[in-house]
Amino acid sequence: MITKIIDLKEFALLSDKEIEDILKPAIDDIKNSNVVAFPTETVYGLGANALNKDAVEKIFIIKGRPKDNPLIVHIGSINDINELIDLDKIDEKITKISKNIIRDRIEKAIKYLPGPISLILPANTKIIPEITRGKLPTVAIRFPDHKIANILIKGSGLPIAAPSANISGKPSCTKAEDVKNDFEGRIKYIIDGGNSVYGIESTVVDLTSEKPYILRPGFITKEDLIEDFNDIEYTQKLNFQNSPKSPGMKYTHYKPEAKVIIIIKECELDFLDNLFGLKNLFYNKIKRLSDINISFILKENFLFINSFELINNIFKNTELSALINENAYSNNQKNKTEKINFENPYDLAKNIYSIFREADKKNLKYIIIKPFIKSSGIEFAILNRLIKATEEIWII
Repeated sequence: MITKIIDLKEFALLSDKEIEDILKPAIDDIKNSNVVAFPTETVYGLGANALNKDAVEKIFIIKGRPKDNPLIVHIGSINDINELIDLDKIDEKITKISKNIIRDRIEKAIKYLPGPISLILPANTKIIPEITRGKLPTVAIRFPDHKIANILIKGSGLPIAAPSANISGKPSCTKAEDVKNDFEGRIKYIIDGGNSVYGIESTVVDLTSEKPYILRPGFITKEDLIEDFNDIEYTQKLNFQNSPKSPGMKYTHYKPEAKVIIIIKECELDFLDNLFGLKNLFYNKIKRLSDINISFILKENFLFINSFELINNIFKNTELSALINENAYSNNQKNKTEKINFENPYDLAKNIYSIFREADKKNLKYIIIKPFIKSSGIEFAILNRLIKATEEIWII
């Protein structure tokens, strides 16, 4: 199969009709139950007809995605929600909430649409196949805030099921070039809409539980949502549930080939453990600086992310500090340390996946990150992704 790039990087200069005409081959491919990669404001998606089980199965095969990991269904209008949900399916004895409560929650959530948020709602199981829902009675619905995605959805006349457009477990793609690297020859069309605006996946909110829960943090934060949902909470830690309601809850995600190491201070360990169950997740991969054999840095390429200066100060007057600087600035060293400083967490969020992928293209062996440590805002969403990508934690 030859993969074709549909170039719409300059879509902002085009009319909706011009965009739809350019998208016609991809729209037809969706209608023919095939898979198309397309841009959204969060990351690129790998989409197919959400109502056709054979089309959706192609997503799982192409991506290498576990079948029990549900997909997010993308819609082109708020009115589409009504067709995809069934409030009469609610068993109040089990859910402990009524359909009137869920209806009220939907009304409150509509103000965030279109946008980088996905809503878990009772599924209309008559039309949404099990494979789309991960065999659950619920469905995740998202109305993207991206012109290309919306025209693709409306043009096909179908809801589009779409996980992130990357090989399962690897970093998501925020530009068409990375999608091409993963899926060239495996799908017919990749729609190039330029770089993603936000760079991390949508916030996922469960509106079917006793109180609203954020299953996956994202650009729309708890602080944003609490205005309308005063009892909203994050799910408890990053436990790997048997039946996840949302992508990002059960399986390893976002990992580059390079080994990701997070550097934190001793005082931050308990804080992160309370947030993520860190000690359980990394029970044999949490190391103190005094226990680390740092001589290997001379033999490998390294990338330091988020304030190289801060990291350098942390290791000041240690053997590692001297090795870092020797590697970073010597013209004679074959293997050099690279450094990227992000003072703004929004810029880090927008670029983290592309940085991971660039590191792999350069065959860097390690990515060492000093993250923004915060239990709220976009910083918490970034932490969520970094913890999923991390192999080791260094305590300094």
